[in-house]
Amino acid sequence: SITPRLDPEYVEFHNNLVAQILPPRAMPWNPGTRYEVAMPGASVLLQVGSTKDINLRKCWIRVIALPRSPHSRGWPVFI
Repeated sequence: SITPRLDPEYVEFHNNLVAQILPPRAMPWNPGTRYEVAMPGASVLLQVGSTKDINLRKCWIRVIALPRSPHSRGWPVFI
């Protein structure tokens, strides 16, 4: 299990809000669902310091930096 390696705040968010949600692909089709927010955290965009797309030959990654200076040990990473 990778759970012990995850940020405890993310684990709490996932367990309390995401894990019990039936994904839209598993629901019967209803045109009204396109007007609802499908997942918690998927609505309002947050302000970021910068966004950079990097080509790693076989895939692209998007690096998003916070709008402030990094901690002394660098930025946290979520993959």
